[in-house]
Amino acid sequence: MEALEFVQQLLERLDNAGGYQGRSQRPQRRAQIFISYERTDQAVANKLYEALPKDRFEVWLDTTFLQGGEDWNQELEDKIKASDIFLVLNSKNLASKVIGFVNKEIDTALDLQKYRQRGIEFVVPLLIDGTLAEEGLKELQRFHQLPLRRTSFDTDIAQIIKRISRDLQRMTRDLKSEAL
Repeated sequence: MEALEFVQQLLERLDNAGGYQGRSQRPQRRAQIFISYERTDQAVANKLYEALPKDRFEVWLDTTFLQGGEDWNQELEDKIKASDIFLVLNSKNLASKVIGFVNKEIDTALDLQKYRQRGIEFVVPLLIDGTLAEEGLKELQRFHQLPLRRTSFDTDIAQIIKRISRDLQRMTRDLKSEAL
């Protein structure tokens, strides 16, 4: 392999991994990600959960962290509040959900978004099953929405990971500069 080709492949790998995050003096904690979804979209939520790299992200999906006998209402709220990123599967199913805990999860996340500076994203909607932004939940239409399609799942996941990594890098950098 020639040097130029090697460097191009290396740069592509770095870009796919979220870019250079700077020199670290101590091990970085894994970013906390909460996945919210309407129950009929559970298969997509499970697939998303499995696809996100566990070495970089601590991913919370209700079916993976809730134990029998727990106060699930309080536990879900605590996990949302402790999250760095709130991924919500935006679908026609979600838009038509009149009553459900998912509505409370989204309200909590939208409230938490208000505390972040403009440009620092907490709520990241993912359009699934070919849903258009205007067909999804109206409260999410003001956010940039990323596609998560069955036909290009791996490509879409790579873009989602890249976006999350960049947002987290920016958030961490901004927090460090505020501390100085």
